[in-house]
Amino acid sequence: MSAEQLYLKYKYIWAQQHNTMDSLFSYIQGYPFIEMDGYGNITVTNTEENIPLPVFCCHLDTVHEDAPEPELLGNDVLTSFNGHGVGGDDKCGIVACLELLEKVPCKCIFFRDEETGCRGAKEYDAKSLENELFCIEIDRRNGGDLITSVYGTKMCSDEFIARIKESLPHCKEAIGAYTDISKLGDANLNMLNISAGYYNPHSPNEYVVLSELKRNIDGLAVFAQSIMDKPLTQKEYKRDETTGTYQNNYWWKGKTYHNAQNEPDLYGTAGADDYDSLQYGRGESNSATRNYESAAAIEYYNKKNKGNKK
Repeated sequence: MSAEQLYLKYKYIWAQQHNTMDSLFSYIQGYPFIEMDGYGNITVTNTEENIPLPVFCCHLDTVHEDAPEPELLGNDVLTSFNGHGVGGDDKCGIVACLELLEKVPCKCIFFRDEETGCRGAKEYDAKSLENELFCIEIDRRNGGDLITSVYGTKMCSDEFIARIKESLPHCKEAIGAYTDISKLGDANLNMLNISAGYYNPHSPNEYVVLSELKRNIDGLAVFAQSIMDKPLTQKEYKRDETTGTYQNNYWWKGKTYHNAQNEPDLYGTAGADDYDSLQYGRGESNSATRNYESAAAIEYYNKKNKGNKK
């Protein structure tokens, strides 16, 4: 599959402000297990075999206040010119999870409300994952980072890092901050966050390099199969025993990170029967730059294609 085909296949996903069960359903229908917990997190398992599985995850929300108008430059660089970021953070992760469900036996988790404090992940039953093989989130900027620790707490073993580098040799360890996996310490699994190919996240001039996303999807499929064929000897890694997570929860406990005025009850819950009424938090964007065109994406595209006659 080419980078252009990766865009066209998931064109409906890219066009959303936030994704929901409605936008995912046509891609996940037919898999043997589709579950939604009380908070609205969606878990999809693509096999009926009762075996330990690779787990991948992403989040459904973005920080942007409206839907983008995705435009593909040079069949590789995806951006939006309507003043709203294309939402690669974390539509790239959604696309990666949907592709991995097609490529390898696995379980994929689509979390709600990462951008407003990892609320969905905090509500998820992390212990339900303790018998799986590993958990990898696809929610890091650029194309070649492996986030193996969060706020100084290591999330995976050296053996795990060495094995994933075999399948993704272009990736290197880097420093990361919070994301959903930082709330899943009770799973006691090897975990990390990997680059998803998006740049300038949380801004109107965000763009996605689809070829980088595709390369990491392909590498993750190879890695997952290798772990199924030859499991890791060190499955668990020491977590923060005082909190049960990889990150202290201190300043995420309140509603202060985003302006809650005129917003729906973000702490409400919903069951699988009323998924269409699930609400998502609105991230704050810089209104002074909302009409700023994606100059970074154009610059990247022009540099990449310098000298090419197209």
